[in-house]
Amino acid sequence: MQDNPEWSERTLITDTQRQEALIKGKDASVMTDRWRLVFGDELYDMQNDPGQTTNVAEEHPEVVQQLQQDYESWWQEVSQGADEYPRIVIGSDAENPARLTCHDFHPTDSDYPAWNQRMIRRANNSQGFWALEVAEAGDYQIELRRWPREAEAPIAGSVPPGEPVSGGNAYPKGQILPIAVAGIQLGQDKMTVPVDDEQPGVSFEVSLAAGPIQLTSWYNDAEGNEYGGYYVYITKL
Repeated sequence: MQDNPEWSERTLITDTQRQEALIKGKDASVMTDRWRLVFGDELYDMQNDPGQTTNVAEEHPEVVQQLQQDYESWWQEVSQGADEYPRIVIGSDAENPARLTCHDFHPTDSDYPAWNQRMIRRANNSQGFWALEVAEAGDYQIELRRWPREAEAPIAGSVPPGEPVSGGNAYPKGQILPIAVAGIQLGQDKMTVPVDDEQPGVSFEVSLAAGPIQLTSWYNDAEGNEYGGYYVYITKL
């Protein structure tokens, strides 16, 4: 192995989407060893201006044009299939059961699902569905839980506060939801069951055909308030 390998000239591209659908150019950077093109029209000379204080796009239009072309080529490649759901496979021998979390929702009532533990502990409510791919036809068990299995907490119970991570604030105690009914919808089929406060979760047994399907899960309290599901475990029987 060489101590000082020589890297070929290359262009690196990053963007931050965090959206249900891809947006071309969103928070994008196009970078070489020397140049950084930000938002498509701001150019910075990283060798002479690492703090990115001076936009030199007007002085180097040929660099801007080249980096824009690099981004265009990259976008054409990565955006293929952008109108299709990246489906979560269930019923595969590689992972059975499969665990779904609300982080992987396709939200239907807001821009963002409850995507982190603080939001889940605070019972942030979001509605959405999972886009699934059934690997093999057969009978499946779908188990809904308010908390992950390893927490060993009842569905209408709480979890203790968590320790701070990397100097941040401690995780709050889990908010109790007075869950009375749990339900799922697979395609056009809906099912609901009453909930025992002390049970860790509720289960449904269904027969599924191979192929794509959408799953929605929810909880209702005694007043009829609805909460999106937080954790779902799907096992091929």
